[in-house]
Amino acid sequence: MREHIKYLTIFFCLLLVACVRQKQQQDSFGFKPPKIVEARAYKIPPEKTVPPKVIPVSGVKKVIAGKPEIIHFKSNVFPAKATRIVKAGAPRLVIPNGESYKLPKVVPAIDSPYEAGPPEIIPIRDLFIKENNPGGFSSIKAMHGLKSNEISSLCQDKAGNLWIGQWWGGVSKYDGQYLTNYSISQGLNSEVVDCVLEDKNGNLWIGTGNGGANKLDGRYVTCYSVKEGISNNRVWNMLQDKSGNMWFATDSGLNMYDGRSFTHYTTAQGLPTNILRGMLEDSKGNLWFGANGGLTRFDGHSFQNYTTALGLEDTTEVISIMEDKKGDLWFATNKNGLFKYDGEYISQFTTEGGLSSNQISKICKDNNGNIWIGTWDHGANKYDGRSFIHFDAEQGLGNGLVPSILPDKYGNIWVATTSGVYKYDGKLFSHMASAQGLKEEIECVTADKKGNIWIGSGVGNYLNKYDGRSVARYTTAQGLISTWINQIIEDRHGNIWFAARGGVTKYDGRYFTRYSTVDGLINNDVFCLLEDKKGNLWFGTDRGLSKFDGKSFTNYLT
Repeated sequence: MREHIKYLTIFFCLLLVACVRQKQQQDSFGFKPPKIVEARAYKIPPEKTVPPKVIPVSGVKKVIAGKPEIIHFKSNVFPAKATRIVKAGAPRLVIPNGESYKLPKVVPAIDSPYEAGPPEIIPIRDLFIKENNPGGFSSIKAMHGLKSNEISSLCQDKAGNLWIGQWWGGVSKYDGQYLTNYSISQGLNSEVVDCVLEDKNGNLWIGTGNGGANKLDGRYVTCYSVKEGISNNRVWNMLQDKSGNMWFATDSGLNMYDGRSFTHYTTAQGLPTNILRGMLEDSKGNLWFGANGGLTRFDGHSFQNYTTALGLEDTTEVISIMEDKKGDLWFATNKNGLFKYDGEYISQFTTEGGLSSNQISKICKDNNGNIWIGTWDHGANKYDGRSFIHFDAEQGLGNGLVPSILPDKYGNIWVATTSGVYKYDGKLFSHMASAQGLKEEIECVTADKKGNIWIGSGVGNYLNKYDGRSVARYTTAQGLISTWINQIIEDRHGNIWFAARGGVTKYDGRYFTRYSTVDGLINNDVFCLLEDKKGNLWFGTDRGLSKFDGKSFTNYLT
């Protein structure tokens, strides 16, 4: 018991000291407690108030609504049509057997892992949502903590984290709440990132523009440059095959890393060129490589050159390769659009067949089988088997330069641009701007019970009604008292009321009825309106308040 009393005495002494120190700190900083003042309402005696003025409404002008100007939307959906279909020829077979073509060079790899430095971790509260965003795009930018807005590549790991490669800022991991940045300070040998890949063991591989490849295992960084066995420090693309081998596309040919050594393949072994870009392992286990000079397939023993067989020119640059759910192969080129190869015929798609651009940067498929196409100059395209749907700045992207696209396992589409990373959730929201008929600042927006969207402008040229397909434009020529619209409401009877600088207009679907000071309104500059529980309409002006019961105005002066 005495022990308890002892501890309680010590506790209260410490509490007293803390309170004294807090009081001293408050005094030293000039802290003063807030002043509390009792609220006293002042009621105005009825004998001192002036009764409101009641003005019966009569002779109100009612005009039949004129036909509005209809502006149809510019669609971003274009029917897909192959501009050229030809039968594929036989590929040219090349066997690196040491006779006509040399055997590949094998270089032992030098592994020198070292512990990665602590990364920079930045919390993200909310993704930035673009204003007037039609396509459900939200974005991650340098303003959120990325080192650069110029995004080169995207990768999702097994845990669902998004890895963001940046041309001038290293790589960042986004887990939904935090950005974790890795750069030279954390052990990377270059911050110029061209590609990012997670292997089967959960290691993250980072291909760079001037430092080779970096492997990050969560604790250690292992760098593979020319010194460690890779043939060139420019790594454009990476792939892990079904056997676990890593393949690197470089400016000096193809590199295969089996965990112990690098095997180099160049034109001496049968490649059409040493500058490689696109990479794919198909469902049959064949490896396809896109080059700055055509297309090559490798079955593990020989190269088959498909450049001439598919009707491609020797100067065709194949950037990206994909296999769809039917087993057809798609090849994206830098200048010649998109090619589909079904094993017998080659079909070409260009801007004449619905693509937004012939300069393709990336091609991939989402969980629903849609094909997504990134371009270097006109945004992204979604191909659903029938049409190309274009996504550009008008649909919510930051700009039209899209180096990479990533469909994640949750159904989101991540789009890399030179102004940040954009996430598309697939839920389309209609977007209206100057291209769709709106050319003014928006003052107010109201949805009526029929689903129409009424859009008022404070500039004063048009009232717009959007029905989901087109914009109907109303002016004073159609019966409005004014087009300087401040507020719009729908009453319980389905009438639409417009508060404007010039009075009030009621629209019942056929007629416009106009109210102004001539009809008893207290003032013509009406800034707001409201319907009360009894069905009365209240209009706020800069000279007072008007109540309208359908028959008369009751005006309350300030």
